[in-house]
Amino acid sequence: MTRNQKLILEKVIEFDKKKPFLISTRMVQGKIQVSDRGSTDYIPLEKFIEDPTNRKFLEQQLELFSKLCSGRNHKNIELISSKYCSFEEAITGMKSTGLKGRIRASYTNIVHYVYVDVDNNQPILTRVQLSFAWDSLDNKESTLPETESLSGGKMDFFPDLRNWILAFLEEEKAIVCSKEKTYHNDFISTVLVLLQSLVLYGYYANHLHVKELLKALHSLVDGKTDVPFEKGIEGSELKNWRATTRFQDIVQNRPAIQIKTEALRVIDYLFNHSFSELLRHLLSNVKALDAAAEEAKRTDIRSASRHLPQELQPLLQYFGNDIEIPTEVTHEYLNHLRSHTSYMTCDGKIQSTLMDLAKYDNRDLTALALHVFFFFFFFFFFFFFFFF
Repeated sequence: MTRNQKLILEKVIEFDKKKPFLISTRMVQGKIQVSDRGSTDYIPLEKFIEDPTNRKFLEQQLELFSKLCSGRNHKNIELISSKYCSFEEAITGMKSTGLKGRIRASYTNIVHYVYVDVDNNQPILTRVQLSFAWDSLDNKESTLPETESLSGGKMDFFPDLRNWILAFLEEEKAIVCSKEKTYHNDFISTVLVLLQSLVLYGYYANHLHVKELLKALHSLVDGKTDVPFEKGIEGSELKNWRATTRFQDIVQNRPAIQIKTEALRVIDYLFNHSFSELLRHLLSNVKALDAAAEEAKRTDIRSASRHLPQELQPLLQYFGNDIEIPTEVTHEYLNHLRSHTSYMTCDGKIQSTLMDLAKYDNRDLTALALHVFFFFFFFFFFFFFFFF
């Protein structure tokens, strides 16, 4: 695959040198300018793509570049990023609201496969982390810089990219399944695929950022706010559409189904991170109690408890003994643990939303919704009973 990608790019460059056919681009004062096939004259991108033929050719050129880099093809990434599409151009094209067609989605794929999906970023949140190094456990909050990920990667542009993605998703209050919105819906899906990689690589380590993102994603997956593809539907017709028609796997509904599927994948990865942090926090507490219990044997419980967080102090006298922990003490501690991930419920709406998504007549979306639903309830309602 890598050799084929390299060969194709070499041939494209070779043919372009003999008879220029690639569209040249450059950045001037924060704006993208375009030169058409060997010409030395540059014009603004917005004016260039007014011609549908020009627009489609540039879209396909950008898509080709991103596909030739997918799978972390180092040589192609280096060549395309240095000579054909800079990061500044790719991020500007992605953010530019005035661009028509699939241009924004094509630039988003450049950002994804040329600048984000690179070697220093590794997927670590495909599943919940169930094992931890005992010596590394502590109750300290993460002090990881915003530009670094849990996987050890670093992207200086991530904070700006994160803020833009959040603002963009917060604007998408409802999905409109109309022909006029085809390109825009495709762009939403492309941004969500990029977001999946960012979450998988561990860049969303701060629970406040996770909370904000979950709220925005919930609005996308909540089908109760979707708008019908047929205009003028109101009253009982709108009620009937939302009760039955929106669940059907028909051509008009597929953009909405695709968006919900991609958004739910992001939620699944965010849940993996949150549940992993919940486990880490629990085990860190066990480690702290174990150390305090050993100290209590040498001194006394009162002295040993002074080094413990307030929520752990009531548990110390029972830890390591055969004395049964009172129910009220256990419940108080469990409520403290749940408070660390209470934002995952989306104000108590996530359960009904997941069950609503499971009703869609689409195998991928239904299976994913049930998968997320199962793990959500397994951890929140059954997990703790294995420990207490």
